[in-house]
Order: sequence, then structure tokens, then C-alpha cells
Amino acid sequence: MNTREYKASVSSQIGHFWSAAKNSVLHMINVARGVDGCVVRAEAPGVRRMRLFPYLIFYTVALSACTTGARYEGRENPAQVVVIASMHRLHGNSSSYGFSNLYDIVRNENPDIVAVEIREEDIKGDESYLSRNYPPEMVSLVGQYPKSVVGFDWLGSELIGRAIPDNYWSDISEIKKLERAADSDKEIRSPEVDALGSQLRILLSSATACSLVDGRYHNLVKARRRMLKAIYEGTKYEPLSQITETREQKISENIGSIIRANPGRKIVVVTGADHAGYVADYVKGLSPDVAKLQPLRRCSDGS
Repeated sequence: MNTREYKASVSSQIGHFWSAAKNSVLHMINVARGVDGCVVRAEAPGVRRMRLFPYLIFYTVALSACTTGARYEGRENPAQVVVIASMHRLHGNSSSYGFSNLYDIVRNENPDIVAVEIREEDIKGDESYLSRNYPPEMVSLVGQYPKSVVGFDWLGSELIGRAIPDNYWSDISEIKKLERAADSDKEIRSPEVDALGSQLRILLSSATACSLVDGRYHNLVKARRRMLKAIYEGTKYEPLSQITETREQKISENIGSIIRANPGRKIVVVTGADHAGYVADYVKGLSPDVAKLQPLRRCSDGS
């Protein structure tokens, strides 16, 4: 039974129980009042209240059981969420965190759901289409987990529900054009930003799955983005900071939807290192009734 069927079954059972309890109690109340079919028996008000009292207690207990069961259903089954930071094509040149290391780590988590940095509307795309638009490890994971993979990426409102055009990244995307212009604009170059970029590259050069989620990389990403936002403010490059913030928000919201749709299940989220810290912070901020952020087994057991 999948999650949707389970939730429907639980709701149906609660509904049947509530309906039966309500009908039974109403019948007993009518009897206690002196109504039996079409025959009405005359009783003193005090006697009727005494006859009614036990059934009101039963009614209250039944109502409490139904509402308590519904209220605590989620608390007993929060999703178990693991966030894995990936390096996209840099895995191919890494001796400490290659593609095979990443895939072994995902497999070791024994996930029920594998969430990858691909839009949900693209997750069923063919390998050629996915390879043109998404990082290689994400495409590979789609093939490795065809029955349990889901997507959470967001690439802009103009692409919602649409396939990504063949020449989108090179010729169409306004954000990509702005990024290329910003990279070549010497007037907005900052030694501080360049220094943070160098530190990020150093961490990536010797990265492991554990080192990328220990907080150091995420702190550098946040510091660099704050600097760039201040530099871009009031310039033609300001939309770059806005789209970056919006994408992080949309990615987190999409992951939140996946979590809520899969209570009690083990969800492994694989996302680029720049996003991983934001995703982990989002999951930590969810109610413990909904999700629990779990450490990587590889990191917690010291292997």
C-alpha cells in the first residue's frame, strides 16, 4: 500500500468509526429522552437527565478518541530526511568524493524516496533531455531509482509546466545572460568575493560527503551571497540575487511538499552543495511532527 492509499484508508476508517459512534449515541440519546420509534414516553425532566448522562459521557469519549487519533497521526510518523550535498561534474575529478562514492552513500541510506535536483515535470524525460539540462549525478540517480525518485528543482516561473527548450541555457535564459555579463564585468569585481570563491574551491577540491554538510561550506556560501547582493543592489545585476533567493525558497517548498506526502518514510535529498545547507535549515525548521533531519550514516558511524 502506498502513502496515498494508506492515508485514504486511515481517513476512511476514522470516518466510518465516527459515523457509527454518532448514530449509536444519537439513538441512545433518543431512547434516554423517551423516544422509541413513534412512541413518546412521558418522564420527569430530572429522570431524563439522569438517563442521558451516561450516554453523554460515551459521546465525549468517542469524540476525544477520534480527534486525538487524527491529531497525533502525524506525530507518530514524521518523515526521516537525509540531505546529501553533491558536486555535479566535479565528482568526476575527485579522489575523495567521486560519483561512485555518492551513489554508495545514497544506497547505504536505504531510502524509500530519492529526491533529486530535477524539476518534477522533467523527471520522466528521456536521458538525452535530462543530460542536456541537469547535472550528471541527478540523471544517473533517476535511472538507479526509477520507482522511488522524485524531483524538486525550480528554474523560473516562465518554465513551469513547459519543457526546457534546446537552446534555453545558451540563448534564451535572461538570468544566464546576466550571469555571464556579471562574470566579465570588471567594475563589479570584489577581492573579498573572489577570496570567498577561492575558499569554496579549496573545500570542494578535497571534499567528502561529510565535510560538505559540516557547516563550513554553507557559511562561506551565505557570506559570498550577502556580499554579491550588496554589490548587485541598484545595478542591472540585482535580479541575480532575487532569482537566487527565490529558487532556494521554491526548492525548499517543493521538498516540503515531498516530505508531507510521505509521512514515516526515509527520504534522501540529493542536491548541489550550494543548496544543501539551505535545505537542511528548512527541514530543521519543520515541526517534529512532520520531519526529522537525520545525519548521514557515513558521517555518524565514522566510516
